[in-house]
Amino acid sequence: MGNGRRRVDVAGVLEQEANGNTSYFINLVDDGGSLVRVYAGHNEAVGVHHALSGAALERPMTSGLLIASLGAFGVEVVDAAIVDIRDGAFCAELTLRQGGVEKNVDARTTDAIEVALRAGRPIYIADIVYAKLDGGD
Repeated sequence: MGNGRRRVDVAGVLEQEANGNTSYFINLVDDGGSLVRVYAGHNEAVGVHHALSGAALERPMTSGLLIASLGAFGVEVVDAAIVDIRDGAFCAELTLRQGGVEKNVDARTTDAIEVALRAGRPIYIADIVYAKLDGGD
């Protein structure tokens, strides 16, 4: 743990069917074995699955386009972090760096995870998120 957050790995994408509906979840696991499941839409789940598997795609997905566009202007992805839970939804940020200056940018959680995976950058979950999942405010 450092800076009030824990590094996590993407343990896979889970597909669940119930009552004729299919739901997708991205499984995140920290070093202590704590599991956090992030709900994902079908397209987001496919994007994370492809990024996780390292699959080479004919054409870039949105995450690849974003990374290439940022790189063209000398901006690098530092990391992704789930920083809060608001109204039952995870809130995430991408940390970007250009010329030694870092900025946090609000992002959909699934997008942040996919971008970090494609860029080979770490993913974190803030301690406050774990506290809220455990029943804290």
